[in-house]
Amino acid sequence: MRARAVACALWYGVLPWWMYERKCHYPKMTYLQHLRLNLRYAWTWVSRRETADDVAFELSTNARQHPSRGGLQR
Repeated sequence: MRARAVACALWYGVLPWWMYERKCHYPKMTYLQHLRLNLRYAWTWVSRRETADDVAFELSTNARQHPSRGGLQR
């Protein structure tokens, strides 16, 4: 799960929103703010500081969206 969380944070942080979803889920953030947020989130997992909320997010969101799971779902 840790490797997937880091990969997703980097993958979805670097890609612009329109490449993986129909409607922007972070409309009040710029691309660079969203990238920074995802880089911090990746570091949280790398440094083993994730919380129960982070684990729940991974299980509910990224498990169904990761490209290695058969492609992106929109």
